[in-house]
Amino acid sequence: MKVLILTDELNKKALSFKENLLSLLEERRVKTVSRAKLADLILVLGGDGWMIRCIHRHYKAFKPFLGINFGYKGFFMNDLRDELVDLIIGGKYNLFTFPFLETASEVRGGRVFKTLALNDIYFNRSTRQSCRLNVKVDDIVVAEKIQGDGLVVCTSLGSTGYNLAAGGSSVHPEISAIGLTPLAIHTPVQFKPMVFPLDSKILVEVLEPKKRRVQLAADIIEYKNVLRAEIKKSEFSFRLALLEGESFTKRIIEKIMRVSEN
Repeated sequence: MKVLILTDELNKKALSFKENLLSLLEERRVKTVSRAKLADLILVLGGDGWMIRCIHRHYKAFKPFLGINFGYKGFFMNDLRDELVDLIIGGKYNLFTFPFLETASEVRGGRVFKTLALNDIYFNRSTRQSCRLNVKVDDIVVAEKIQGDGLVVCTSLGSTGYNLAAGGSSVHPEISAIGLTPLAIHTPVQFKPMVFPLDSKILVEVLEPKKRRVQLAADIIEYKNVLRAEIKKSEFSFRLALLEGESFTKRIIEKIMRVSEN
């Protein structure tokens, strides 16, 4: 078996664990490699943000990502276990395939940038004034001249992040859907969070872009002075591995919904 280990160099706990992990893998004759396409499994040591970065860098190899949590929530990650190496060698994990969203964003000057998001794409006002947007789904006007702080478009996997914090619904990651949640919208007040089929095509148009500038963030990439953006399911996908005994239902309840007693 061959593994690629990707470690968050800014995370001291992850770096410390890596040294121990390398020894354990060597004892079990598991080979470590330096390129994703040579690996059977990609081990990611860090938090959710680090996992997102690693997936963006290596998704084209289409090798499964198995994360070990050294961050905060660790929704994409697995908690550390004593029998970790045995579980990895024995293939004691389940694989889940998730889609990317693709956005084509036109900015001031006419340039169009294409990028992928596995978590969410959101539009934020970048001036002291509220932004104004038109929103269409499959060429149907969903909201016209909405005014507020912006809008979140998320995958089901990413629905428990910014989307949930903004008042959107937590969607089970195994449901194929796109979430749409307004950010502090005060006009019209009836525009509430919605969930659409994954193959829906979303168009967001920025009104008064010179006066009410808007920036777009797609996972780890940001664009300023956005005029319009088209969002749809991408042809690309990636795989996440959960260790035996783990499930996304369990994660939503224990890591997101349950109030800590501490």
